[in-house]
Amino acid sequence: MFRASSRGVKLLLLGEIKISLLPLCYRRCTNCIFDIVNQFNRNSNITTKTEHSNIVNQCSQEDIRLLTDQQLVDVMTITHSTSWITKFSDSKTFQKWLQMIVEDECGRRLQTLDINLWFNVVNISSCPHVPIRSKFTKALAKRTRQELDNIDNLPIIAKLFQLFAERGSKFSFLNKLEHRLAQNIHQIDPPSMIPLYHGVAKNKTKHKQLLAALVRHAHRNLNQLDDGGIRNVLLMITKCRIYDMELIFNLATLSIRKLSNLSPYTIGVVAWAFAKHLIYNRALFEAISQQFIDNYQHYGQYDVAQILYAFAKVNFIPSNSKQFFNAVENLLNQSYNEYNPKFLLNIAWSMIVLQRYHRPLLAEIFKPAFSKECQSISGLSLVDKVQLCQVDLAVRLEYEDKSANFSLPSTLRKQYIQALADTKRITSAIEIEVQQAIVRIFGGKQYFGSEVFLECGFSIDIAFVLDDRNRALLWADFDNFHQNEDIFAVLDTKKKPLRKVALEVDGSHHYAYKTRKQLGDTLLKHRLLKSLGWKVISVPYFEWHNVQGIPKAEESYLTQKICDIDGIELVDAM
Repeated sequence: MFRASSRGVKLLLLGEIKISLLPLCYRRCTNCIFDIVNQFNRNSNITTKTEHSNIVNQCSQEDIRLLTDQQLVDVMTITHSTSWITKFSDSKTFQKWLQMIVEDECGRRLQTLDINLWFNVVNISSCPHVPIRSKFTKALAKRTRQELDNIDNLPIIAKLFQLFAERGSKFSFLNKLEHRLAQNIHQIDPPSMIPLYHGVAKNKTKHKQLLAALVRHAHRNLNQLDDGGIRNVLLMITKCRIYDMELIFNLATLSIRKLSNLSPYTIGVVAWAFAKHLIYNRALFEAISQQFIDNYQHYGQYDVAQILYAFAKVNFIPSNSKQFFNAVENLLNQSYNEYNPKFLLNIAWSMIVLQRYHRPLLAEIFKPAFSKECQSISGLSLVDKVQLCQVDLAVRLEYEDKSANFSLPSTLRKQYIQALADTKRITSAIEIEVQQAIVRIFGGKQYFGSEVFLECGFSIDIAFVLDDRNRALLWADFDNFHQNEDIFAVLDTKKKPLRKVALEVDGSHHYAYKTRKQLGDTLLKHRLLKSLGWKVISVPYFEWHNVQGIPKAEESYLTQKICDIDGIELVDAM
């Protein structure tokens, strides 16, 4: 093992690989670096830490500084290529070291690089899955600001937009790049369009002219879209909230036709995109479930999490559900330790929405270290906390094997539920109309509570209590108890049974697109509230529209809904 020095050269053998003599002169030193990079790139047997250390010691940072600008960019072309990054899944030390020193040296020279070499660096840096450190990104941004007004190379402009859009919207010149792309979109070659879709999606672009041009391009070239094209177009229309339903449904047809040629990653994105648009497309989801059954061994944690989330969101149960869930559970059982905890949480929540309880998965979710692992990644988002609280509640209420004792620690549960309680809630216009009708039926606001937050983490739109004579009781008598999961249990007796009623006003966002099919998370809430002893009344938006604005019709509709609870007859409130 050695570094360049004036003392001479030594020879190093790495297994079957004979590394070139490290020369002392500039020309031979350059050749040696290329030789080291290329030999490492050609051989996949370099896996041990000792071998990594031996290679790293072959050249020093000074050797990299001796390279010409052209040679430095050539080395960067190798060290920052997708093939270099993905080829050695278990051999990262040398890769990261060389990437870092090449990046550092290139960043140091970036402001003085020849414009064509700078274009090459932009091309290298904008390649998918190439990790670029923030320090180097800032150096690229500085040079971009200097050159932006002088660049007339549209593919480079597209690459620059992709590069910086994928690294956040904090770069002020992104708007200028968007404007120039929108004006000249017709001049951009088709291969440059696909990554542009991805950049627009990552930046969640709001530039209407650019988005309209990209949507037109997608319509015109729909049948030519490949795996990456389908994925990136769906990412764009979903993240940028483009509600072009013709394009979306055409993409569903295209995805079904090309499903056998799509990667698991793209299939996961397809499922996720349709779920985010609340679209229940049975033909597409059936095809995805069968494709998963046939090839589940090739699916990664992200892919299976996205597919399950999609099915749960729109409440889709595959016709081959037994084989589908068996494939999911077989895949999970092989590699729990390799899964990102947040993906496991998402999978567990999705499975519970679909009423599937898998003991080994629950054991992972409720192990003491799980929440800490989630926090160590990037912290739990509000959505994560909602999912974890709902999984915890569902297991305690519905899971038959009580011996497992799956439960969140009480202190952690209270912490997460408090975060949910602090979330601001918006009362919809329809909900206000329903409240006003309830006031007229009961004879005042004092007989119900609105936006009632329960200790389990759910919020009820309108809550009230009926006594044994089916009269609404004063809500103030129960308000002190309303956060308890066993609400009113202390007041329920054989002599005076009470009914606690949860009236949920379900707007269009509770239903799949253009259907009357309730979404999975809505059904889960209703299911768990019933398990807690609540009588649940759902007021769908499409039913309310039939009586909306007609006081007598509104009152008659709601009265019938309440009477349908147990076949009761509603009488005047106390």
